[in-house]
Amino acid sequence: MRYRTLALFCAFLFGSLCVSAQTPSGSIVSMPTTGQSITQPIGTTLAVNSLQQEFWVDQYPGSDVGAKINYALANVCPTSGGYTACVLHLPYAPGGITQSTAVAITSPYVSIIGQGSGNTVINCTINSDCFRVYTNPFTIAHAGNFRGFSVHGNNGSAQTGVHLGDIVGSTWKDVAISGFGNGSCLLMDDADVGQGPSSGWTERNSFDQVALTGCGKLLRFIHRGGLNSFGYNAFNDMRMTLSSGETAVSVENDATPYHMTFNATINGPGSGTFNIFNIQDNGLWQANVMNVRGETGGSGCAVKQSGGGFFWYGVFTGFETFDQPSCYTGGGHEQLVGNLSPAPVGSQTNVTADGDVVIAAGSVLTGFYYVSYTGNSRTHHMLMAVDALQFNNSGTINVLSNTSYLGGPVISNPRIVHDSNSQPQLVVTLGNLNGGGILEVGFLGEIGGSQVAKLLPSVTLGTTVVATPNPVMLYNTSTATACTPSGQVVTLTDTGGHTVKVATCN
Repeated sequence: MRYRTLALFCAFLFGSLCVSAQTPSGSIVSMPTTGQSITQPIGTTLAVNSLQQEFWVDQYPGSDVGAKINYALANVCPTSGGYTACVLHLPYAPGGITQSTAVAITSPYVSIIGQGSGNTVINCTINSDCFRVYTNPFTIAHAGNFRGFSVHGNNGSAQTGVHLGDIVGSTWKDVAISGFGNGSCLLMDDADVGQGPSSGWTERNSFDQVALTGCGKLLRFIHRGGLNSFGYNAFNDMRMTLSSGETAVSVENDATPYHMTFNATINGPGSGTFNIFNIQDNGLWQANVMNVRGETGGSGCAVKQSGGGFFWYGVFTGFETFDQPSCYTGGGHEQLVGNLSPAPVGSQTNVTADGDVVIAAGSVLTGFYYVSYTGNSRTHHMLMAVDALQFNNSGTINVLSNTSYLGGPVISNPRIVHDSNSQPQLVVTLGNLNGGGILEVGFLGEIGGSQVAKLLPSVTLGTTVVATPNPVMLYNTSTATACTPSGQVVTLTDTGGHTVKVATCN
């Protein structure tokens, strides 16, 4: 009788999910007056379809996981303030579960939780959006949590893994998206579905331990309605892997990701051509704090810009083989490097021929510049303090340190010149390269807005010299002769036995 009562209580509590098990060591008391402990044998599984407002989607009808999620959203989840409100749990499925039905989440109060990105793997076969997440009606209410699952596509021509937009404050953690062919892994879109032209934006969303790979565009920002705002999103830990022909981040159609943090590791293949950033149409990557690093054996553009603007603060490192940042074909801004003191920024390129090189160009060139060359038996470093402004026919250069090693000097004649628009350029002359090597430029200063300099830009060399340093002292590993009262000429002997007349000193 006791076990029959227990079975009836189990059926009342858990419905059809109550299954037969070994006889428990004690009976469940429905209205206990003290604590009770029910011990189940090892290996016993308890399956439920709901616990308070949390629901396990594998317990609901549907031919695939997408259909099961949609069933739970439509038939099981309660509502709050006119929006669906619940937490949906995905099953343990390291071998993969099929999604052939698209999922649309239109509420800020829905969360989807898996068992970990390696333990809940969704194989999507839909040739469109697999997951569409937005709010309708649009609201600035803080949105839900999405974590612990993977979405893999089958390289459909129009596939998108996660299409996110018109939403504020969602959290994404331990999510992997891959295999979406010519489409996007993560598409952030101000589409403003059904809201009119003056509302709908995608802001303050957070991404942590999010892995993107195997998509034509790993992360894509696009504006297709409403406002074009993608401000204050926090990309705390992006893990992005590129293949040939792919783009890591694309900003299109006047989308404006601004005042964001973007912390990413972006690696490319051993060969092939691809882009780290693509800025097109009137897209604007504006005043974002970045820490981007990675490595590749391929070639391509750190920034491919055909329109719009690219302004950022922080560090962009590790892409030594890239033609960086010369992939500009148009656009009103075309800026690559900005910074927020005291965080330095830098750029580098391979050089093989002697001649003049524009180190930096822009309307404001005020700050500290570190120029370094490393090549075959050649090493040279120069540190300069520079002050130069557009339309100002004067400027200053102070060479703070100028040191060569090994085969002798390579960098000489630092100067400020103006181009045809009276925009200043910081220029040096390279010589004695001995076959070529890596030229690196670092910058430290405080500039912002449209007053952002480009480092190592691909621009036409100006002709009007407005400033040169007052006399330059070159140091190297050997001791210079003393300045003589008559000529005050400094003579250096490098480690190869070559004598170099450097400059006067006083």
